[in-house]
Amino acid sequence: MKGFAVVTGATSGIGKEFAKKFADEGYPVLLIGRNIKKLEELKNELEEEYQPQKVETIVANLANKEDVEEASMLLEDYTIDIFVNNAGFGLCGEFLETDLNGEEEMIRVNIMALTHFTKVVLRKMVKRECGNIINMGSIASFMPNPLGSVYAATKAYVLSFSQAVNEEIRGTGVNITTLCPGPTATAFGNKSGMGDTIAFSREMSPKEVVDIGYEAMKKGKRKIVPGIGNKLLVRLSILAPVAIVLVLAKLSLKKRDNE
Repeated sequence: MKGFAVVTGATSGIGKEFAKKFADEGYPVLLIGRNIKKLEELKNELEEEYQPQKVETIVANLANKEDVEEASMLLEDYTIDIFVNNAGFGLCGEFLETDLNGEEEMIRVNIMALTHFTKVVLRKMVKRECGNIINMGSIASFMPNPLGSVYAATKAYVLSFSQAVNEEIRGTGVNITTLCPGPTATAFGNKSGMGDTIAFSREMSPKEVVDIGYEAMKKGKRKIVPGIGNKLLVRLSILAPVAIVLVLAKLSLKKRDNE
């Protein structure tokens, strides 16, 4: 019998597509999110469309340390095969002008909650000698991002942290895959203020991103960048001088002319 597939930030976008994917693959699914109504709606949708073994929910605001700790305690009752640290958000704008409270909340969700869940779940998986974790990075993981400075820094952390820990656990039967998508057709763009930027003029679908990420996880890959264009952009960011990368990254987050 398969263990649970757990998804944080499960009620929309990439998280929702992961929940559908796992339900379709026959996993019992555990959804973690802060919106009770949306969690119940997704639970009902999965049960009606895919009829998985189980769909369960945990309500938690991952910007709140106490909620993260309480959710972790509840996870002790589950046998977990896959854990997706999908929850996260971004903010766009000049650092001098952006909201500090929002940036601190972003760090708590994108970094602290992800780190906490990874440690708690990883210990359980290593003890069982099996399991997969998918941590949500971004193409921003590979480059500093003027106008998205804090967001890109949180995603750089995710990639560095995940790859380092994955090397530590080599040979245990457990793997961590960092999924690093580019612009994706979700609510992220508009919520972050990036939706009308040049970067978001072309987007992949959440389903495309999830299908690629799922296959990479099954193959035990350390990281995956979905989409040829995104792969080329990441390669350029590695090979080009930092001065050029900074200019191009800043340009990509400029508002596009819709006229």
